[in-house]
Amino acid sequence: MNKILNIVGVLIALAAIGAGVYSMSQKEIAPVVSDENQVENEELKEWKTYKNEEYGFEFKYPQDWKIKSEKSVIDSVNKIPLLIYITDESVQHTVYIEVNEKEWLLKNEALKKESVTIDTISSSVYIFPNGYECYNAKPEDCSFFKIPIQYNGLWYNLGATKNARSYSGIYKDIFSTFKFIVPSRGSNSDWKTYKNEEYGFEFKYPSTSNVRVEEDSPQRFNLSISPLPKTNQKTVSTQLEFLVRDRGDYCEDSKNKKVYIGEVDYDTYDGFTYGVIVGDKTPHYFRSFITQKSNKCVVATIHAWWTSNNHPSAQPKDVQQFDPNFDPDVETNYGMQVLESLKFTK
Repeated sequence: MNKILNIVGVLIALAAIGAGVYSMSQKEIAPVVSDENQVENEELKEWKTYKNEEYGFEFKYPQDWKIKSEKSVIDSVNKIPLLIYITDESVQHTVYIEVNEKEWLLKNEALKKESVTIDTISSSVYIFPNGYECYNAKPEDCSFFKIPIQYNGLWYNLGATKNARSYSGIYKDIFSTFKFIVPSRGSNSDWKTYKNEEYGFEFKYPSTSNVRVEEDSPQRFNLSISPLPKTNQKTVSTQLEFLVRDRGDYCEDSKNKKVYIGEVDYDTYDGFTYGVIVGDKTPHYFRSFITQKSNKCVVATIHAWWTSNNHPSAQPKDVQQFDPNFDPDVETNYGMQVLESLKFTK
């Protein structure tokens, strides 16, 4: 009997030891949470920021890097209004941003192609690990890659040269900070001017847009400017609509937000609909501005429509649920520029 008890005691002790060893081993192999990402984020905060308000973009780069050149290349072949190079001190790494009116066609010759997302926009990086027509140059000196992004009617080409045989390391870190911003308000020098002497107002609008009077009567005047240049590749089009009405419900005192744009004081509100707009269930964002002049009420509304193939299965409650990457300030930028130019002449 005692022998049996001793054996049981030994088994219990072994089980306890085994459990302890297992527990310790589990603790030893438990994943250790690294603060490497936090360190990297802290380093990025110390980087310089390059911002170009005219063409609407910015990105960060290391403190010891310098802007090598910033120029335009406009001739019979090239239509590049902006080309900027930034290099490290040893000139072993170089990044550049090229704003081009033409599409870069050499991408079809790339040896490698990878998917990449820049500021929520899906694109591709085209890699030339051995360069292109480098002759006797070293591959590491001649290697380059480029990421072409079509945005706001232009091609933004993000590229790197020298030791650029892959999209990785410092190059990837730099371009991960690239983002589009609202372009400068001063880039509308070639815009046309619309004047309406009957209702006493005028405004400037993009030369690529059309002004159309859709309704004209003593009580109602409806004018639309479309299409406005696209700033979000997912939208079908954007449009600015002016409605002139007799004073009434439109211009009653409201709790809407007050804004001052150009020379005019407005009530403003925005919204998102998912109903029948152009013959189909089309997602639709709008931003309206209301003011009164003399005995008339003026309503200006900027519209943005999406393509029909983006319809979700369930009706979204707002624009952010439908498209989390939608930026109202960017999307309504051109409409806002038109409103800034609006002047009442009587």
